[in-house]
Amino acid sequence: MKRTTLIILSLLLFLEPIQPTPSHKFNSIFSFGDSCTDTGNANVLAKKRSWSSFTDNLPYGMTFFRRPSNRFCDGRLIVDFLAEEFGLPYLKPYLGKNESFRQGANFAVVGATALNDTFFKQHNITTSKSPSRKSLSSQLQWFEELKPSLCQTPKECRDYFGRSLFILGQIQGNDYFIMPSSLSVERMMSYSSAIIQTIARTIKELIDQGAKTVVVAGNIPIGCLSKYLIINGKSKGHSSYDPSTGCIEKYNRLSRHHNSLLLEAIKKLRIKYRDAKIIYAEFTNLLSTL
Repeated sequence: MKRTTLIILSLLLFLEPIQPTPSHKFNSIFSFGDSCTDTGNANVLAKKRSWSSFTDNLPYGMTFFRRPSNRFCDGRLIVDFLAEEFGLPYLKPYLGKNESFRQGANFAVVGATALNDTFFKQHNITTSKSPSRKSLSSQLQWFEELKPSLCQTPKECRDYFGRSLFILGQIQGNDYFIMPSSLSVERMMSYSSAIIQTIARTIKELIDQGAKTVVVAGNIPIGCLSKYLIINGKSKGHSSYDPSTGCIEKYNRLSRHHNSLLLEAIKKLRIKYRDAKIIYAEFTNLLSTL
């Protein structure tokens, strides 16, 4: 019941501000993000390397599709509900290639980060290894590769993308998640600005291409992730848990810090791009429903 409530409220956050009107119907959806949004790109990457993928087996997909669906979920993702809401087909993964993407494409990949590996190396941050991990810049590059098949001239692209819904899903949580658990929260916070700048540049790039409606998801309450619950529980005992949520408060403080910076960046972009609708979707305030 708790999980269902969280999903319903998350959907309301996304859907309420972007209900289409008779004069504004989305003709396509373009999605960027991580496992919360990926509909098969990670699976394609795994097969290219002859790896087995978790999503090839149940329970993935069992509650709705009744078969493995290449989603890291037992049913539908938020992007699936959005597609249904606007009468569009479920998004095909971009790396699936031999598909028609006229009604949208999904560039999200499981484990994706906003920052690229170069940033982490330059700052001497040892991250968890993942050969299939793709940064936001990689996903934006895929979008650029796809664009010539969708529109030819700048005006044609502005018209086409102006009738599209762009989703910049929850991605930044992985930037923190792959950092060593030995890093202090304060040091992790010192990288928040760089992460936000990357996300803001992506929003700007999409709007400059013609996007008129962009949904930007905030960071999840990462103090509720099993990695931090287990590590902190073992090292510091029950005193490190927030009694009201059962989560690690210092990491949720990091999420709130991140989201406050993200919202400020979005407010600045709204001032600059007054003809675009930039919608901020908040997750951390859902903790009270858990």
